[in-house]
Amino acid sequence: MNTKSLMIGCGAALLSASVWAGSGHEGHGELTEDAHAHATPDAHVSVAGKPGRPDQVTRTIHVEALDTMRFKHEPIQVKAGETIRFHVMNQGQVLHEFALGSTAEHTKHRQQMREMPDMKHEDPNVVMLEPGESKALVWTFAKATEIQAACNVPGHYEAGMYSEIEVK
Repeated sequence: MNTKSLMIGCGAALLSASVWAGSGHEGHGELTEDAHAHATPDAHVSVAGKPGRPDQVTRTIHVEALDTMRFKHEPIQVKAGETIRFHVMNQGQVLHEFALGSTAEHTKHRQQMREMPDMKHEDPNVVMLEPGESKALVWTFAKATEIQAACNVPGHYEAGMYSEIEVK
């Protein structure tokens, strides 16, 4: 193999590796509270808001994900700009998700989950929970309408596993 062919091959391999490494945004990932502390504010842009910083949390809302395809929690009313820690516990026997977003974002997310059932979850507005598992999600809300917390595991949202979030 000559030097020119070797250089072209190496360049193609590097390009392929960088495209593959950057493709993680097709899925979404589980982030703990610590991961939110390191997320850049613009890492995830949503009409619902952005990842929050743990040192700016004003309150914690406890959420239970149930196999009755419901979330159990206090009414979720937030102020624009408020940072909330959601402590989410899967009380059921099946996988559940807790995702924050607009109805349009959830519709897109559900489609992705149907098309890619093994997708990795890397979005800071989503936590996936195995049975018995609990995780924290820290979020700063924007002023927006039609914001929901939803489980987008195929069939769960359609069965009623979502909650409206009132942003004032």
